[in-house]
Amino acid sequence: MLIAKDQEGCLITGAAYRQTGKEKEQRALVCPGCGKGVIFKNGNEKIPHFAHRANHECYTFSEGESPEHLAGKELLQRILPPEACLEAYLPELSQRPDLLWRRLAVEFQCSALSAQRLQERTENYLAQGYDPWWILGRHFLPEKGLRWSQVAKAVVRDSPQGLELWGLNTSKESLLYYHELDWHYQEGTLFSVTEHGVGEALFAGLFHPGELRRKRKVQPKWRIAEYRLQIQRWLLVRSKRVLRLQGCCYERGGNLLALPDWCYLPGSCQFLLEQQLVYLRFLFLLDPEASFAAWHLEASQVVEWPFLLLDKKAVLEEVFRECCRLWQAI
Repeated sequence: MLIAKDQEGCLITGAAYRQTGKEKEQRALVCPGCGKGVIFKNGNEKIPHFAHRANHECYTFSEGESPEHLAGKELLQRILPPEACLEAYLPELSQRPDLLWRRLAVEFQCSALSAQRLQERTENYLAQGYDPWWILGRHFLPEKGLRWSQVAKAVVRDSPQGLELWGLNTSKESLLYYHELDWHYQEGTLFSVTEHGVGEALFAGLFHPGELRRKRKVQPKWRIAEYRLQIQRWLLVRSKRVLRLQGCCYERGGNLLALPDWCYLPGSCQFLLEQQLVYLRFLFLLDPEASFAAWHLEASQVVEWPFLLLDKKAVLEEVFRECCRLWQAI
């Protein structure tokens, strides 16, 4: 933990405590959560911080934080406005975000976390009116040409500028902004990433990231015949996702490889749905006159959805409208 209470009951950070030169008065320091004594640590590998004494359990502060997590919290505190609260406890949630600024709950995720726990924490924040801002550490940061981890997908955010993801590079003391998220049948997941240092007065632009973006990169060409051939290759190598979609098609008398050309065109929600978009268009073809409610009933049961911060129904509604436009353009 980066904060503790001193003998006057005031919160103090590890960095501030080091400057006081009172390391020998550690018995006066207590945990803000459980009220038990903590010790000050000022080693070579981790930034100044506090830890509970041996054999003590605390249900509001975790122990054994990595150097990356401690450094990340300190870095984020410098990025956010001065009134942002470090390690604030939210009793109504029994959760403690790394930082809290107004209703923005900032979580720096750089260690393993189960999908269930991530979902629980996210849903708790949303249910109580908090906006969870998950920022990823180096182990979860996306790489070109590789599939994104479930954690990375789960914390993709929506904004007026489009879908986005945030990361933190503690060694370079920079915030990473992933944007222009897309998907291509040959290249896999595509994105642009912009890096911003702490000293760039960044927070004023955090939620106006359009000002931070560079010129859009040239995207690889999309060819219908190539995409259809790539689906065939996925079936030959027994891709689990594509086999599942083909099985759903067979059950409805269809075939992923034998659809009208417009079903293989790129879509506005391509990053979120990847190959699933072809199947959703096949569902639309079964009854182009059906209402969104009827189509959605089937579509929502098939689509895999790891994106905790995005509205699945709203995305499917956009897909349905796109199907209508493409169908009418034939």
